[in-house]
Amino acid sequence: MSKHYTLSNGLRVILEKEENSFSTSLGVWIKAGSMLENTNENGLSHFMEHMAFKGTENRSATKLAKDMDALGGQVNAATSRTNTVYYARVLPRETEKALFLLADIVLNPTIEEDAFQKEKLIISEEISMVEDSPEESVFDLVNQSLYEGTGLAHTILGDRERLMGFKREELVKFRQRFYKPKNAVFVAVGSFDYENMLSQVEKAFGTWQGDGNADYPINTVSNKAKQIYVQKPIEQTHISLGFEGYKEGDDRLYQLSLLSTILGGGLSSRLFQSIREELALVYQIYTTFTSYPGCGDFLIYAACKHESLEKVREEIIKQVENLKKNGISDWELDYAKTQVKTEIVIANESITHRMHELGDHELSRIRHLTLAETLSKVDAVTKDDVIYTARSKLLFPCASAIIGQSQ
Repeated sequence: MSKHYTLSNGLRVILEKEENSFSTSLGVWIKAGSMLENTNENGLSHFMEHMAFKGTENRSATKLAKDMDALGGQVNAATSRTNTVYYARVLPRETEKALFLLADIVLNPTIEEDAFQKEKLIISEEISMVEDSPEESVFDLVNQSLYEGTGLAHTILGDRERLMGFKREELVKFRQRFYKPKNAVFVAVGSFDYENMLSQVEKAFGTWQGDGNADYPINTVSNKAKQIYVQKPIEQTHISLGFEGYKEGDDRLYQLSLLSTILGGGLSSRLFQSIREELALVYQIYTTFTSYPGCGDFLIYAACKHESLEKVREEIIKQVENLKKNGISDWELDYAKTQVKTEIVIANESITHRMHELGDHELSRIRHLTLAETLSKVDAVTKDDVIYTARSKLLFPCASAIIGQSQ
């Protein structure tokens, strides 16, 4: 059972004690991600994440790195389209040190000019790494097609030309706009005493000042069914098809989850069996879905020889239309429920997963369901629910992105 508090400066705090845990996971969520950036700012959320580790008012970058390693656990950060999170997983005796280290990173970064310029080069290498991974970059491209004209069309890293043109003052102003206690959430899950943890959080973050809370912008899926094709001399051609999904907190996400499992979520899924096992056209094919504040998406991914691309696309459409027309079997619904519930239960056993889930939900102000409530919602989905979702969401023509040899 998690306990919720709010500090006097507006910082929301969620603590969940796990009696049988031999470690503690703790993190700070900032509502700052590529979804909230305008075009000229794209990449600054991620840039700020990097600069937070390049020295603070109390620690040089080298001292910070040594203190992180001395904790013996994991200290890291991540930027998504919706937020930036700084987190740690440590032994109970190191929890207080980890807490104050995270506070120093979040509250006191120096953002020095030399480090700022050097970090541009490091992030440029990170962009190159993504560009060299077509399976990863094709999803950025399909997002550009699916969410054209909105913040969700932005990549998390931004583009190289804009990155190299950023000024230090732009990042400082960006941080001042988003790094505020009312725009943040602190979460800890694991082995600790509630009163002592809350007291330490107050000491670490109680002096944090700043007013205001950013709102997630309204994003909608484009109905243009635009295709983006990037030519690249690689062995396989990578394709992703994008459809409208459901927003964060929508109960129909359980229907979408089961649909994803049946269509492309496992070895017995329809796309895997037909396009890989029967036709031998691909090695990898799967479906995935993501929900955001106000909207969401459902994606199909495959990689194949270039000359097989049209056949693969045709077969994907055939399988989707067949499911929409003829429905699903009782066995498919049952196995999908078992698979989805198993994934939920296994994930729930991780204190780090629970920490991330609590932080994400609180930042979006979505009610966090208990494990029993979540499993009950999966069980409540019917065949008609899954078929309805498929018929209402998997519509052709659709957004698409392709990376491969010339058309």
